[in-house]
Amino acid sequence: MAKREEPKDIARVMSAMCDGIMARVNAHQVLIELAARSTVPVINGLSDWSHPCQALADVMTLQEHFGSLAGRKLAFIGDGNNVARSLLSASVKLGITFALAAPTATAFYTVSPCRVLDSRETTGPWGGQPLGAQQERTATVVGGTCGIPATAKALSFNLTATDATAVGHIRVYPAGTPRPEISSLNFAAGQTRANNGIVSLGVAGDLAFFSGQASGSVHVVLDVNGYFE
Repeated sequence: MAKREEPKDIARVMSAMCDGIMARVNAHQVLIELAARSTVPVINGLSDWSHPCQALADVMTLQEHFGSLAGRKLAFIGDGNNVARSLLSASVKLGITFALAAPTATAFYTVSPCRVLDSRETTGPWGGQPLGAQQERTATVVGGTCGIPATAKALSFNLTATDATAVGHIRVYPAGTPRPEISSLNFAAGQTRANNGIVSLGVAGDLAFFSGQASGSVHVVLDVNGYFE
């Protein structure tokens, strides 16, 4: 995939042959393109960014042994890779405290889900203005009502796109760094779509947001559920 055949072509053919697609890919961007073009559900069987099926199997096993998982602590020792990201996301959804021991000296702290940016709010940092096509804006996320300390190095977040006037994508990345090629969230006109992830912060504790739309605009909502120090 993405060598002999383009993901968009595979998506069209597979959509006509089956009721769902489970894809194991190397590059997460391939999975995003596959899902964007498919007319049937696409399940992430594995990518370099996340491994949700592994995390689902893990929490099902934990639930089988312990029953309710809310309030328990899950420790992950190993590389801070796709499995760690997916276990973190599952832990947040299930009320589990997640502890990561990875080669990079980091510590993760959960916070109650808190909204740091909503471009629809006229009193917010973007003054109620949507993100325009091919436009980049920044937002400071440390401090404020969500209690993200200035020592935070990265965030665990949920990103939502709403009121989009045209198809496109949003990229979220540390402010002051080169714009990545991989999108954080894809959407179509009129859709409200959401996705979670982890992103490093810029040196001033800020993030950059870029709209990959060819035209139009989209409103952006960012909620945080934890941070790394």
